[in-house]
Amino acid sequence: MLAAQQNLYQRPTSVTAAITGSPTLRDGNFTGRGTSNICGEIPKIMSLTGVDTFSIEFSGTDTPGSVYSVSFGSKQLVRGVVNGSKFVLNVSVVTANGGKPPLYALDTETPAAGVSGTAMLTQKGQATTLALTGTNAAKEKITLTVTCG
Repeated sequence: MLAAQQNLYQRPTSVTAAITGSPTLRDGNFTGRGTSNICGEIPKIMSLTGVDTFSIEFSGTDTPGSVYSVSFGSKQLVRGVVNGSKFVLNVSVVTANGGKPPLYALDTETPAAGVSGTAMLTQKGQATTLALTGTNAAKEKITLTVTCG
């Protein structure tokens, strides 16, 4: 668990995302603010999977140019590990013109050609920040920062 991690539940959250590689679908820069239902390390005794997991479940408002949903999970970023390459990520955005494309999905836990990503956790006071970059199977790239707390 990250040192000084606060309560996992109902944490104020801000999100920034930049997506490239899908110019007719969802390329752009997106921001979001809201509350994460969960943001932090879930000990195995509390986890439905029975393993320690760092998890984020965020939902915000779905206005043009926004990130309105983020789901992130990593069994690697636990027990003090702050850098990893194994995670699952789903991001939902609203484009500048108000469109809602299918979510951006990235699974680096399941080996696949061309799929990669890195994630880093930091803790500053009560704020937990996840910063990641990755490329999914459709060759779309994402740079994402989520700060809870």
